[in-house]
Amino acid sequence: MSRKLYKIINYQTIDNQKINKLIELEQENFSYSLYKKQDLIDFNISKDIKYILVFDDQQIIGYAIYFKSMDFNELYKIFVVKQYRRKHIAQQIINSINDKKIFVEVSDQNLDAINFYKNCGFYEINRRENYYEDNTDAIILQKDN
Repeated sequence: MSRKLYKIINYQTIDNQKINKLIELEQENFSYSLYKKQDLIDFNISKDIKYILVFDDQQIIGYAIYFKSMDFNELYKIFVVKQYRRKHIAQQIINSINDKKIFVEVSDQNLDAINFYKNCGFYEINRRENYYEDNTDAIILQKDN
C-alpha cells in the first residue's frame, strides 16, 4: 500500500485567512499556545521566518514555523492534525527544510516529541536545566544535513 502524498508548500508570508486557520488549529489542539495571532502577523514581516503548510485538498492539516539563517534552521513549531498523525507528514515537513542543520528545543517531559525527533535523525546537543516555568528542562536537539 502506498502512502498518500500531501501537498507541502513553503511560504515566506501567509495571508490572513491562513493565519486565522493556524490560530484556530492552535486553539482546538492546545490548552496553551506559545504563538498568538499577532505573532504570526509579525512573522510575516521577517524575511528569516518561514512557514510550511501541509494540505489535504484545500484543508490545512499540518504546519511548521521555522527560522532560516545562512548556516542553520531553527524549528519553532511543528504540528499535524490528530487524525493525520502517524502518516509520516511531520517527517515530510522536516525533510522539506533539511538543506542545512536544524535545531529544535523541546521539553524533557515531551517524550513523544523527543522520540519523534530522534527517529528523524536529531540528537541532543545541550540541556537547559529548569528552563521552563514549571522547572522542567529544555533539550536542544540538532539534525545535520
